[in-house]
Amino acid sequence: MKGQEMVKAILTTEQEAAELLQDAQRQADAMVAEARDAVEALLRQSSEEARQEARRIADAGRTAADTERLRILAEARDEAEQLEQKSQRHFKDAVAYVVRRVIGRG
Repeated sequence: MKGQEMVKAILTTEQEAAELLQDAQRQADAMVAEARDAVEALLRQSSEEARQEARRIADAGRTAADTERLRILAEARDEAEQLEQKSQRHFKDAVAYVVRRVIGRG
């Protein structure tokens, strides 16, 4: 009977070891799935943060471009007004010169 008891004890130990192995495998699978989910969540978060940063940079660039465009337009408008005023003075001087030449005073 001792032999049968020993075989029974060995079989019981093997059964317990198999159950422990299956339990460890389930835990490992769960840990891998949990880690995969965490990585995917981190990637989604990083991707969203990168998109938000890109939008912020693009918005800042548009704002800077609009500001620069308005500055250039104002400067061009000022220069155009100055040229117009200068050309009106020259035109008046030119008309006066022509008139003087025509009436013989120049």
